[in-house]
Amino acid sequence: MKKCTKCGVEKPTDEFYRDRGAKSGRRADCKQCNESRHAKWLASNSARHNASTRTWQKANPEKASAYAARWRKANREKARGYTRKWRLANPEKMSASAAMSREKNLAKFKARNTQRRLENLAKFRAREKQWVKSHRAQVNAKHARHTAQKLAATPAWANQSCILRVYREALFFTERDGTPWHVDHIVPLQSFLVCGLHCEDNLQVLPGIENMSKGNRYWPDMPRAESTGLAP
Repeated sequence: MKKCTKCGVEKPTDEFYRDRGAKSGRRADCKQCNESRHAKWLASNSARHNASTRTWQKANPEKASAYAARWRKANREKARGYTRKWRLANPEKMSASAAMSREKNLAKFKARNTQRRLENLAKFRAREKQWVKSHRAQVNAKHARHTAQKLAATPAWANQSCILRVYREALFFTERDGTPWHVDHIVPLQSFLVCGLHCEDNLQVLPGIENMSKGNRYWPDMPRAESTGLAP
């Protein structure tokens, strides 16, 4: 046991920091009093202390890095807490730092992601299948949009939200009836006389069998094919 010279309380020896210069090998003040005094000093000299610390770190980068690594290893939870707090307080800096890191180490990032995917292939495939299953309307809309873009049929003013809503309606009818419902282009995207647009005003929901029988041969107000001489 040892008595603290600051608070006067007798405490176990391990409640005192080590001090090689002291006869007892321990400081005269206990850890609690020492930390309290240090906190008060930092509060009144924080600017000077921070400037001094930065100056020392710049002059001794290797020692500073080694010290920081040792501290993080000994205080993992506290270090993670500081990191989370900084990320929440500086989202823009965090995003910029992450983007810069990816740009500098693009090959490394790609290799790491590829390796992670190979090591967890079953998990990645299961996750992708689940995502596709729960986002079927978005997947169908994306597939149709991709096909339409190949045909240069999607105008810049097309409302993708409205288009997605049409695909969701088709999915709802399919699940409700247990039979396929399709999203049909009223004016076909590619036909022997006309090419329609992939936009919300050119979409309708039809039973699958009706849409397949319609094909790309019919649309409202279409001219008689025999009068054009262009019938397929």
